[in-house]
Amino acid sequence: MRGEHWLYLALATSLQWDQYCIVRISVVFRGRAVPIAWQVLAHGSRSVSYATYQDLLDKTALLLPTQCQVVFLADRGFADTN
Repeated sequence: MRGEHWLYLALATSLQWDQYCIVRISVVFRGRAVPIAWQVLAHGSRSVSYATYQDLLDKTALLLPTQCQVVFLADRGFADTN
């Protein structure tokens, strides 16, 4: 549709030294992920529960423009069965 704007966000983690997990939310732009919000956790795994990153999502939502459609991407490491 003409005039619609789409914003692609990616949720990803990185594990540093097997003891710190970095949870990032990035804007996908021209094939690259540009971080806009992140959180560092003392956590020995790349998999984190929704309760752990919910506050990061809420804060990131306040940064987003209201006049665009958001496509949110994440891998199975963010599956939460609780």
